[in-house]
Amino acid sequence: MQRADPPPRSLTFSDESSCDGTEGERFPREPRRRTIRSIRPRTAFVAFDPLSASVRASRLRDHFGWWDVSFLRERPLAKPFRGAMHHQLETIMPERKTVQKAKRAKRAGKSPTTQAGEFVHEEIRKVRRGQHGARSPQQAIAIGLSKARRAGVPLRPPAKGKAKARTRKSAEYAYEAGQGKRKTRRQPRVSRAVSQTLKREPRSTASRAALSKQARSAASRRSASARSAAARKAVKTKGPAKRSAAAKKAARTRARRRR
Repeated sequence: MQRADPPPRSLTFSDESSCDGTEGERFPREPRRRTIRSIRPRTAFVAFDPLSASVRASRLRDHFGWWDVSFLRERPLAKPFRGAMHHQLETIMPERKTVQKAKRAKRAGKSPTTQAGEFVHEEIRKVRRGQHGARSPQQAIAIGLSKARRAGVPLRPPAKGKAKARTRKSAEYAYEAGQGKRKTRRQPRVSRAVSQTLKREPRSTASRAALSKQARSAASRRSASARSAAARKAVKTKGPAKRSAAAKKAARTRARRRR
């Protein structure tokens, strides 16, 4: 027994509601919006198209008509790199928390040298963690001061006779770049060479003994009146609680050394 052909389907669209909510409307409503993702995976080539997202979207919209191509937007073509270039950027750029600490010190009314000290602390931590080395404690401090100047800390370069001409020139460049007076230029090869050289330097230059020796030698080059004036200036911004904690720590240190 042969099966009878099914009756032709009516032109009414009773299985779907029309735009005004009535059943059995003879005019179809606007088709449902579909995305290109549900059509074919071959459209994945658009992620590597060098054209901008707006141009790609307009071309696909012209080709596919009313289908939804709104998911196309600017996005990176690859994941962030974690190789040598990433290490190079970590060596050059300061951390966000360091910049925030420097801004907090500036709001507290502290001097530019105190603000730059946060960048020096960051550099010492990096050397101790082994991210890179330093030939001497002075080099680690100089790298931190350069980062501070480039970040906008108003720390003026050393005066003539206080440092070598090459050091003064580098400090002036970093200071002008941080204050917006000079446009920096990218030197990838120089930056990469500096990063590779620092990785070969020793890590012991940021030890407590090395930094203590450097601090004593730097203090010995200053007069007693200059050291006293610096201490009096620091007291004004320290606050009573921190002054008390510093005094107790100094008393413990003196007691330990008398043993």
